Amino acid sequence: MAKIKSGFKGERAIVLPSAVVDSIAQDVLGKELHITDIGYYPQASYHYRERTKEEAEQFILIYCVEGHGWFSINGNKYSVQSNQFFILPKNTAHSYGSDLKDPWTIYWIHFNGEKASFFANGFDKPTNITPNSDSRIEERLRLFEEIFYTLSKGYSKNNFYYAITSLFYFLGSMKFLGEYRESAQPQNKQMDIIEDIIHYMRENIEKKITLSDLATHAGLSSSHLSSIFQKKTGYSPLRYFTHLRIQEACHYLDFTDMKIKYVTNSDLRMHSILPGFLHKSWECHQANTGNRKKDKYRLIKKKDRIIISDLFYKGLLTYQFRQLLRTKVFGYNYPVLI
Repeated sequence: MAKIKSGFKGERAIVLPSAVVDSIAQDVLGKELHITDIGYYPQASYHYRERTKEEAEQFILIYCVEGHGWFSINGNKYSVQSNQFFILPKNTAHSYGSDLKDPWTIYWIHFNGEKASFFANGFDKPTNITPNSDSRIEERLRLFEEIFYTLSKGYSKNNFYYAITSLFYFLGSMKFLGEYRESAQPQNKQMDIIEDIIHYMRENIEKKITLSDLATHAGLSSSHLSSIFQKKTGYSPLRYFTHLRIQEACHYLDFTDMKIKYVTNSDLRMHSILPGFLHKSWECHQANTGNRKKDKYRLIKKKDRIIISDLFYKGLLTYQFRQLLRTKVFGYNYPVLI
């Protein structure tokens, strides 16, 4: 049977010159871990390798992403299928090859260094990488491509350093499969929770929602919800909810001819937004100027809040007030508003 060593359609491989490898192995970082060969073989028909103990000078990682193959070590032969990897130890005779009917597609790396055995130990049998929403397979393969591309650009020290540090991460993602999967989950799950809470706020924007209501909806304690919400958005849940209510109110004020009393008192879903906003965030005040007609347009700015003539609250909405709502709420993040 013909056994083809190379020449697979679409193959990519980098074999570092021995002089370069020897130099890397003496480097303060390279002596810990370094690559000697790296490549990708798609549908590698008749792929076959056999090495004696003396010829096995590096650790070899083979990651099968499609098809089937096999490897033999220490008198045992193992079948390999898609989404499995194995690492052959150095100084150990071995052989491996692709399946004749369904040849494998593999990513492979030859590596060495003082820390190499740490990553290789325990993987001399096929190990599953089960595809699911948390497996991060694509992220791992992108990292492989970064390593390959970096080495393809040349043998500068910075290229080697980046490839080596990336190799630590790549091998770590396989040695600690569970931790690698779970490390991305908290952030993703937290963002899912935040997005769900914000959607809940929007759907209930006309209601009076408490922190307890939000926590119950999320299935979290109030303190935990507040903590992750503040971290992800920069606002407390209720502060954010008030922002949404003001935003919606300003939309009505800015894009319709409604007066405040209609926005606040009509049967629209916004009927409860502005009264609470005005009562809690603004001080309604009747200015003592003696001129009632002028008072209805009078805004008195005092330190960190704005005092509005009570005539405004009675429904006399002016262009100035529309502008005030828009610019002070959104443009300048006025502290009194929330």
